Amino acid sequence: MKSPNYKVGWLVKNQLAALTHFHSNITQEDIQGVLKETQDLIKNITEPFSIIIDNRLAPINQIYSLTQLQSSSPVLSHPQLEYLIIIKPNHLTLTEKHKHIEIAKGVKLVNTSSINTSTDFLLEKNKTLSLKSINLDLFPN
Repeated sequence: MKSPNYKVGWLVKNQLAALTHFHSNITQEDIQGVLKETQDLIKNITEPFSIIIDNRLAPINQIYSLTQLQSSSPVLSHPQLEYLIIIKPNHLTLTEKHKHIEIAKGVKLVNTSSINTSTDFLLEKNKTLSLKSINLDLFPN
């Protein structure tokens, strides 16, 4: 059953997935649902893809390393996952340490501060994408 608390989907079919929460009251059930829906979404992917995780409303108190994130979910070590872009929680600040691209298991972690900086980064890295091709309706305002 889909939750009204989060959404998982393609911003660009088979190329760019996204996960977002609609408020900061995130339950363990929500986390499990996001992980399962993401696994289902990418289970048949055979080409490189990227994921944007919108943590703007997430009630977390730190910015996690790629190793920490990958240890929490096998989805984040998918062999075709190229970029994992994390939009930081609104209440946290990106330090110089967090602004560097981190690489582990072939995945590149990029921390950003907004949806726009996330999509700008991807448009710069993937010339087959265009802003018109990215469906931003998935994200809450």
